Amino acid sequence: MGDRSADAERELEALHARVRDLEATEQRLRDVFETLELIVIALDLEANITYANPFTERLSGWTNEELQGKNWFDQFRSGRGSFISRVREGEFPSHDQSTIIVRSGDRHQVDWYNVPLRDGTGAVTGTFGIGRDMATERTAQRSLEVAERRMMDVLETVDLIAGQVDLDGRLTCVNEYLTRLSGATRDELIGRPYIEAFGSGDQGFMELVRQGTFPPHDRGSIVLRSGERREIEWANVGLYDDQGVLTGVVGIGRDVTDQLRAEREARELVAEHEALERVATAVARGVDSDVVFRMVAEEAGRLVGADGCTLLRFEPGEQAMIVANWGDVDAAEVRPQGALVPIDAGPAMAAALTSGRPERSDERGMGGPIQEAVAAPIVVTGNIWGTLVAWRLGENRLAPDTERRLGAFASLAGTAVSNADARTALAASRKRIVAAGDEARRRLERNLHDGAQQRFVSLSLALRMTLAQLHRDPDGAEVQLRAAVEELTLGLEELRELARGIHPAVLTDRGLQAAVDSLAARAPLPVEVELSLPERLSPDVEAAAYYVVSEALTNVVRYAHAGCAEVTARVDGGVVLVEVSDDGRGGALPSEGSGLHGLADRVDAVGGRLELTSPPGGGTRVLARLPFRTE
Repeated sequence: MGDRSADAERELEALHARVRDLEATEQRLRDVFETLELIVIALDLEANITYANPFTERLSGWTNEELQGKNWFDQFRSGRGSFISRVREGEFPSHDQSTIIVRSGDRHQVDWYNVPLRDGTGAVTGTFGIGRDMATERTAQRSLEVAERRMMDVLETVDLIAGQVDLDGRLTCVNEYLTRLSGATRDELIGRPYIEAFGSGDQGFMELVRQGTFPPHDRGSIVLRSGERREIEWANVGLYDDQGVLTGVVGIGRDVTDQLRAEREARELVAEHEALERVATAVARGVDSDVVFRMVAEEAGRLVGADGCTLLRFEPGEQAMIVANWGDVDAAEVRPQGALVPIDAGPAMAAALTSGRPERSDERGMGGPIQEAVAAPIVVTGNIWGTLVAWRLGENRLAPDTERRLGAFASLAGTAVSNADARTALAASRKRIVAAGDEARRRLERNLHDGAQQRFVSLSLALRMTLAQLHRDPDGAEVQLRAAVEELTLGLEELRELARGIHPAVLTDRGLQAAVDSLAARAPLPVEVELSLPERLSPDVEAAAYYVVSEALTNVVRYAHAGCAEVTARVDGGVVLVEVSDDGRGGALPSEGSGLHGLADRVDAVGGRLELTSPPGGGTRVLARLPFRTE
């Protein structure tokens, strides 16, 4: 008896435990239902509401108290009265749809999942339904579609690249800006692999996309139909389906090609000005021109990334002098500083002289180590002074923008080169002027000592002898006095000749025409003279013109081996052009002691300019451009 009682107690306790478990399970379910954003209801077999969750209250507009015990079909006018009969028979569908009308009169389409409620014997006691408000979802879907359309409208109007690819890397969407930029149509782009369509990117990026680890920002490039490459900064966003599964990626890109180019050009401009500043500082400090020229060559070569750079100054006779070399190449492989080379020895240099702008040439096959060169002319006071030549030795070529960069630097460096060259020329001119003055004084001293001075010393002795003889032998004294007068006359004539050498009297008295005619008459070869001057020139200009003719004719006689010469002078636009030409052997250079350096100094002193043209075998032409009047 006692055992049966104990067993009953254990069974009762087990039942209580099971009830507690069921209650706990029910409470957990209730907690879940209370938080769901879904319609959750329970109906008995009379279709009366036995449970409604808070979402149902909010959607319907009725409180739980107002819903409890109410007939569902009457309350919500859902029109599914036959449904409860099927519930009683256990044949109701587990999934269906119906329309409900809430307190406000709004209609909502509901997608239902139905579960029968059973008692302990398994008999159906009601139904439990979970419904999804399709109207809310459709509204959300429409909102999403509207947002997507608005987004596409924005992407179609902004100057940004927008492209979408699937997990295979194929384009599924492109905006209008991308089609305009690329030169391709949408039909030509949609469905093509992005890498193939734009010649850029890699499969590694798509692998990162598939792994969901792609970078949110990166930079790449695209190749347009024209072949142009554009740099793009990308912002990447993943595309996900309703289940949160990654389906592709959208890239929004900004074309930064022009910005990067502008930034690069700004950096290059700063570098060019810094290089020029270093050169200008050296010039201002009075550094020797050879050092300045080497700095110009080095700064230019480094700016354009060349293996070497040469600075040349153009000389008469279609020649150029190497004034500076910079580079890592063995000095024995290039021509040294100071060497004279024909201008056409370098195709780039010859082309730059002809066109007046930077030129590039392929130097392979020219017999030297240089494979490619770019030459940029250096212009001083409106004339081409010389050229900068940047060059490469190996197969690597100079950058495509070398002409622009070297030309810009050459343009800026022209003033510094001119100042350094002018400083050197001025110093050399001063030395020549001092030396010429010293030589003129020594020559005058020799002429006076050997000529007039000796004659006057003899005359002084003769006069003393005559004075002593005057009372003793008057007749003899008279003879000696007559001889002294003749000696005095000869001495005065010699002094006049010396004066003519310093400044010819005929020039002062009768002008340039008579003075030049006198020079031509004394020349040992035929000289044709044609001067067309409307009036006398300023004395200093007239003297400069005379000495141009005098020195040029002297050089013709001494060096030219000419058969004839010609002297002309005319006024052109306020400038006096004095020209002396011959038919001799040519090849004259100011640096070979011909006296032309001193002549150039004299012309410069009155604000003029001397030009020499003397090709070998083609005669010599000396042209002085002089001001018609000086202050």
